[in-house]
Amino acid sequence: MVFVLRKPKLPCIAFAGDHAFAAFKYADLDKIVGAVNGDSFQIQDREGMEFDYFSERRFLAPAFTMGPIKKKDLVAKVFESENMTHADPKLRDRNLNNIRLDDLVAKLAAEIKAQALKGDGKQMDSSPKHQKNMLAG
Repeated sequence: MVFVLRKPKLPCIAFAGDHAFAAFKYADLDKIVGAVNGDSFQIQDREGMEFDYFSERRFLAPAFTMGPIKKKDLVAKVFESENMTHADPKLRDRNLNNIRLDDLVAKLAAEIKAQALKGDGKQMDSSPKHQKNMLAG
């Protein structure tokens, strides 16, 4: 994968189809590409900046938005994901005024990873085969 202009700050959360994925290292982003069969997807990095993956050229570039995502919008987007429907509602319902955006992204990424582990005992981030199975059904 090629990074254009800059790399996203880790950890980050990827949204592909109806699923959310956590990436704690850049190698995880390559695994997500494999799991989504090369389709395009969006990433929110720990600073709340959005990145877009363009499958036809295999590169990741910052999206030129007006600024970082709002904390409540990020939480809503994560918990709307199909693989997060059974997640602990504590993060979804907590007061977001007292938490920094980078801490929130880290906690959400950890919760995504925890949900993957609860599913069938395998870690979604490290197994492209498992990620493909999650997207398939």
